[in-house]
Amino acid sequence: MNRWMLYKTARQKYRKYAFCISLVVHLIFVVVVVLLLINSEIQDLEEGIQVKLMPELLQQPIVQKRPKLIVKKETPSVMIPESQIEITKMPTGSATAVEIHPTSLKQTDVDTAALADASNLSTDADLPMTPKSILSPIGKGIGRGTSKTIRDLTDAIIASSGGSPIDVVFIVDASQSMKDNINAVAAHLGQMIDTYKASEIDYQLGLTHFKATGSQSTQQNNIKVFQLTRDLAAYKQKLYAIGAYGDENALDAIHQTLAQMRLRTNTVKHLIVVTDEPFTSLQGHTVSTIIKQCRRNGLIVHVLGKRFRGHRWLAASTGGSWHAIPQD
Repeated sequence: MNRWMLYKTARQKYRKYAFCISLVVHLIFVVVVVLLLINSEIQDLEEGIQVKLMPELLQQPIVQKRPKLIVKKETPSVMIPESQIEITKMPTGSATAVEIHPTSLKQTDVDTAALADASNLSTDADLPMTPKSILSPIGKGIGRGTSKTIRDLTDAIIASSGGSPIDVVFIVDASQSMKDNINAVAAHLGQMIDTYKASEIDYQLGLTHFKATGSQSTQQNNIKVFQLTRDLAAYKQKLYAIGAYGDENALDAIHQTLAQMRLRTNTVKHLIVVTDEPFTSLQGHTVSTIIKQCRRNGLIVHVLGKRFRGHRWLAASTGGSWHAIPQD
């Protein structure tokens, strides 16, 4: 009896275990089947989407992006053959210097070597050859303000000349603070010359640059005068070559220019003084005496300077114009 009961109990336990194992297996099987069905539906859905999108993509035009061509624009330098340069019609006979009437003022510390030996003065023939590239403005900083200043000055010169031939002489301060100003003026000279040519005006350019070297007690003027020329390239090279250092005495430079510059007799004569300092002199000149000399010799003085009283007085008293000094 006991054996039978033990057997029956063991058999019931075995069935329970078998049932549990069967249940787990069936659950695993169901889960696997469900996962397979879901994965299949997802694949079918993706394929359907791809099939749906393919015709639409095929109908859209294919746009090919062409590479952008970068064209570097270069401003060509305008070169004028020497054969096309107009030759100024000079009056018959040799050039005569403007007569300067002596004054009773005491003259000291003048560059006596330059005054005594006229053969040492620079003329057109003395100007060295210059590369053609110098005709183009240099640097990046030449602004619109400089262009407007030169244009206004050029218009003033043309308006006061009435179509007559003109001699235009720049008297440039070559002291330490002026290098940028000199470059700015030089870079825009071509603009001035183009305006003269367009107006069919007979023009020539002269140049004086000045500085003073030495200590205050032993200071001496260094003034260089270059005669009239139409060679713009050589003229600009002279400006670019100026070594800016030392101090300045503008009134002495104006006086020496009047004494040495061989201006033509049949022209309207313009001086353009470029300086950023008040007018001074080692030789005892004053703004008043310089105004008298310029009036006596029919010279119109323009000033590229600052708002100093002497700058405006000199320009207004000689029929010229005042302009703010251009800077690089």
